[in-house]
Amino acid sequence: MSGWSIDEMLSLPTCYSRAQYESLWNGAPTLTSLQVCQHSGAPADDRAQILSHMLDNATARLWACDMVEGMGIEFDGVADVLALSRGITDGSRKDSERREGKRKFRRAPSPVRALLHDNGGVACRLVYSYARTAEPDNGAALLSLLATRLGG
Repeated sequence: MSGWSIDEMLSLPTCYSRAQYESLWNGAPTLTSLQVCQHSGAPADDRAQILSHMLDNATARLWACDMVEGMGIEFDGVADVLALSRGITDGSRKDSERREGKRKFRRAPSPVRALLHDNGGVACRLVYSYARTAEPDNGAALLSLLATRLGG
């Protein structure tokens, strides 16, 4: 797994300064997404924001699915939306099905609807935000879901 340099991170649409990245990177030339995920010196919300830009679309979408599952949302269609989102990620479902799912599940709770966003990074940022609102102290737990997915 290759790492990201500070200059690469500054090229992304995040709102962090060079000084903030230098503090997080702590002199390392690059950091992998797993290292950012497990970095105990930075707040969970900052790490999640950075990771949402570092992760590829598929990994970000799957992390969003993991978070929705962990939230235990009561909604009849949640299993269908999770299956659709994962299917889009693995290529077994078409993007047209995602668009149809957005119409079909428009009354679903916000975190569930977020899974059908066309960008995995946006989906994981939205779901993370909803999850943190529901349980303000769960940032580390949400990041541990990603660490597990990344092999940590």
